[in-house]
Amino acid sequence: MTTRPRVLVIGCGFGGIETVRARSKAEVEITLIDRTNHHLFQYLATVGRKAAIVELVLPGLGALCFSGLGVWLFLLFAHIYFLIGFRNRIIVMVEWAWAYFTYERSARVVAEPARPPAPRHS
Repeated sequence: MTTRPRVLVIGCGFGGIETVRARSKAEVEITLIDRTNHHLFQYLATVGRKAAIVELVLPGLGALCFSGLGVWLFLLFAHIYFLIGFRNRIIVMVEWAWAYFTYERSARVVAEPARPPAPRHS
């Protein structure tokens, strides 16, 4: 009698689920442990302009997949909703609208200025 190796994954975050999913076809017995018996937003991604996808796994219903403009708008307003403060929401909406209509990207890089190398003493 041969026994399959056992794998225990603790934590049902995105990493835990992807670990189990990646090894689902392997000849191992997998046990996934988490504090809750559900995980919302298995896949949640903005694909491009007016395109997004979300996959919800609901107990008893299985996986429900939604995509398109409706999901893209949902993600847009969800991100705005969770910002703190009315002024922040307005600023972000204006910046996003400007970037959307002008096709400009805004990369914000915070870095310290380069320091000259320390003198070498021989």
